[in-house]
Amino acid sequence: MLRIIDNVPGNIADSVEQWITGTKIPWFYFNHTLGIDPKGQVQVHQDKYVVKDLPRFTHYFYPNSTSRQQDEKYVLPLTGWLQKEFLPDYRVLRVMGNLTTQMPEASKYLNLPHIDSDGTKFTFLYYVNSSDGNTVFFQNSLIHKEVEPVKGTGVLFSSNTPHAGQVPSINKTRYVINIIFGKRD
Repeated sequence: MLRIIDNVPGNIADSVEQWITGTKIPWFYFNHTLGIDPKGQVQVHQDKYVVKDLPRFTHYFYPNSTSRQQDEKYVLPLTGWLQKEFLPDYRVLRVMGNLTTQMPEASKYLNLPHIDSDGTKFTFLYYVNSSDGNTVFFQNSLIHKEVEPVKGTGVLFSSNTPHAGQVPSINKTRYVINIIFGKRD
């Protein structure tokens, strides 16, 4: 399953963008995609991009937030809306933001293809701002779909779907929120 959701309410999209792109969030630098444990990395077959483990900044909104009250104020309306509209039988397991910055010639690179979790969970990849730097989804190790980041939209997919993001080469920043949902007990 791969579903583009382009009807996030404007007030939620604006509020999330204002908070995420502001100056109050502590972003932490990672010089890798998956951390020190390569669990989740997948091999794909493609010749369109050069796969490269590119740096990013990360902020955990849930459950390990360092700015919990503000994160909940701005991000919980998004997760609540998603649950109500699309995943009523699921609960939020993790909410993480990724910030990548402009890199010359980035359009030829693709971050490490990976999965977020096993197939019993769903991921919603939410685009906080419009930017270049597509998200590439794979099926049977081949490129299946490329999604352009557009503010207020996102992609809902099984968490075991291989995917990879690009960093922007034209825009200064690319902000996404990765939300993982698990079945309610």
